[in-house]
Amino acid sequence: MGLLSSLDSLATLLIIASLIAGFWNAGNSLGSISEIVSHMIDEPQGFGVSAALFYIGLDTWTPAIPPEFLSQKGFVWISWLYPFTGGWAPHFSLWSCLFGILTATLATLILHKWRKASLFKTALAWIVGFLTGYYFWTLLAWHFLMIGGQGIGLTASQVYDLWHSAVSATENPYLQIFFLANIPISFLWLFRRIGRFAL
Repeated sequence: MGLLSSLDSLATLLIIASLIAGFWNAGNSLGSISEIVSHMIDEPQGFGVSAALFYIGLDTWTPAIPPEFLSQKGFVWISWLYPFTGGWAPHFSLWSCLFGILTATLATLILHKWRKASLFKTALAWIVGFLTGYYFWTLLAWHFLMIGGQGIGLTASQVYDLWHSAVSATENPYLQIFFLANIPISFLWLFRRIGRFAL
């Protein structure tokens, strides 16, 4: 388990580094930092909510999978689901996964309440519910990113530039494979946490 923890920590460090690189690369287009500070002082509560939305959106959407990587691996259709990002697709996110699990659980509970379902139908409802919830959260998180960014004093184009700079820092195919390989580790970590909470 130590190796899995180390790999997950390395993935986290790479994501943080990409965010720093994104802020650094997009720094010229972000304008005056004093405008953001004055906005924070003028409306502290609104700024706090906006900053939280911005964080959730950025955390969900960083890192992301470039369209070229998806097309090379035969998953170009995933890019079609996200035309507003230029075809970039989000990597695994704990936020998306939690929302997907919640949606899947609600779908199976509703199925059982209305009729006694077979194991196959229950499993199918859970999978469809999870995928639907996961995708819906990625759309919601993108709006959080944009609304939160504008709420802290950035324009929509500045938010996009910042995000694009961050995800471009990790578009290397080897880093993409590393992040994909970390998905089972993140899933295991999340399910262990959910199990502890449930008990």
